[in-house]
Amino acid sequence: MESNYNYTMKNKNGISLVLSGGGARGLAHIGVLKTIDRLGIPITSICGCSMGGLIASLFALGFPIKEIEQIALKYSSMREMVKLVDLNPRRKGLIVGQRYRAFLSKIISEEKSLENTLIPLYMNAVDLTTGSEVILEKGNLLDAILATTAVPGVFTPLEGNNRILADGGILNNLPISIMQSRTENPIVAVDVHQVFTESQPIVGLQNPFSFSLFPEFIREYYLAELIRVRKMTDLHLEKSPPDLLIQPSIDPNISLFFGFQKVKELIAAGEKAAQSAESDFLSLLK
Repeated sequence: MESNYNYTMKNKNGISLVLSGGGARGLAHIGVLKTIDRLGIPITSICGCSMGGLIASLFALGFPIKEIEQIALKYSSMREMVKLVDLNPRRKGLIVGQRYRAFLSKIISEEKSLENTLIPLYMNAVDLTTGSEVILEKGNLLDAILATTAVPGVFTPLEGNNRILADGGILNNLPISIMQSRTENPIVAVDVHQVFTESQPIVGLQNPFSFSLFPEFIREYYLAELIRVRKMTDLHLEKSPPDLLIQPSIDPNISLFFGFQKVKELIAAGEKAAQSAESDFLSLLK
C-alpha cells in the first residue's frame, strides 16, 4: 500500500498535527488519521506525547494508516501486553525498558532517528532531575519513544546524558506549544483525555475490572492524576489554542491502562470525531 507521505511531500500546504497522550484512549488517534487520509489532507509535520508520540512516529516514518491500524489490532491483546510485564521486585517500572524496546524494535528499526523521518516529527518528555519539559527532535527514535511513553511507575524512565526522562504528559499532555514554534501551517490538535462535566463522572467507576484489582489509595491517586492532567491541558489550551481542536467521545471506562482490547471501538470514535469536523478541516486549507 502506498504511504500517505508520497502525497504529503508533493503538497507543501497542509496541516500540522498534534496528538495527545492517553494510554489506551490514544488509539483513537488512528481513527482521526484515517479520516484525514480519506479527505486527502496533507500532514506536513506531526507532534505527539506518550501514546500520541508512538502513533505520530509510525505516521512520520511513512507507515500507511491501514498498517498502523493492523499493528494496533495485533499488539493490543492482553496476551501481547503481558509479555512486557517484569515481575522483578527491583524494577523501576512494571514494564522494563529492555522488553519494551525489544517489542518496539519489531516494528521500528533500531537505526531510525528523529532526523530521518519523512516529515518533521517532534515529541516531548520530562526530565525528572530538573522538572523541565524536554523537546525530542533529534537522536535515536526508539529512545525518544521510550522517553515520551515512560509513565512513572509503569514504564522504566530513560536514563542517559545526566537526564532521567519520563512521560511528557506529566507537564504537557497536548504539546501544541512545541508545534506552534515550528510550523506556519494550521495546527490541528487531538485531545483524547477525558473531559469532565457536572453530568459526566471523572471516570467510569462502574467498571469493576478497572479498580477492583487495586487498593483504594491507588484508585484515589489515579483519579487525582486524571484531574491534574485535564486541568493542566485546559490551561495549555487557553495559552496555546490550536486552529482546530478534536476531542473524540470515548467511553470513560477506557483509561490509561484499561481498554486496549477495544481497538476497533476506539478507532471508530476517532473517525467519528474527525468526520464531524470535516468542514472545519477543509476550511483550514482555503
